[in-house]
Amino acid sequence: MIKASFKKDYDGFYAYEVSGHANYAEKGKDIVCAAVSSLYLAISNYLVSKEYAYFGDEEGQVVEISDIDESQKLIEVLHQGLVDISKQYPEFVTVAVEIKDSRIFRSNPSRITTGTVSAENVKVTSAINSVDQVEHLRQKLM
Repeated sequence: MIKASFKKDYDGFYAYEVSGHANYAEKGKDIVCAAVSSLYLAISNYLVSKEYAYFGDEEGQVVEISDIDESQKLIEVLHQGLVDISKQYPEFVTVAVEIKDSRIFRSNPSRITTGTVSAENVKVTSAINSVDQVEHLRQKLM
C-alpha cells in the first residue's frame, strides 16, 4: 500500500511524505504506482529545483518546505491528486493529514494540538485552506 502523509499548520503545508508500493499489478504494469509516482516526482522535483523545498531524508521520501508561500498551490495539487487516486483505489493508497494548530502554539506554547485525519473523513473539495476548516478538524480530533 502507498501511504501519503502531509503535515499542515496555520500557515500551510510544511512537509509531506509518500512511501510504500501499491501492488495493484506486476512491476511495469502498475497504473496506481505510476500515477502516484508521476504526481509526487514532478511536484517534488520542481519544488526542490526552485529551492522552495528540500528532501528531508536519505531516501528522498520526506519533503520539507522551505518557502511556504511559493509552494502551497503545488502541494495542494499533490494532496488533492493523491486524495482523488485514493478514492478510486482505496485499498492501494491512503492519504493522511497531520494538523498542528500554530495559532494555539503562538499564543500558548504549552498547549499544542496535533492529530491525524484520514482523507475519507475530510469532506473538502480542495486542500484544507481556512482557519475554520482547521478548527473543525481539531475539534474532531479531541
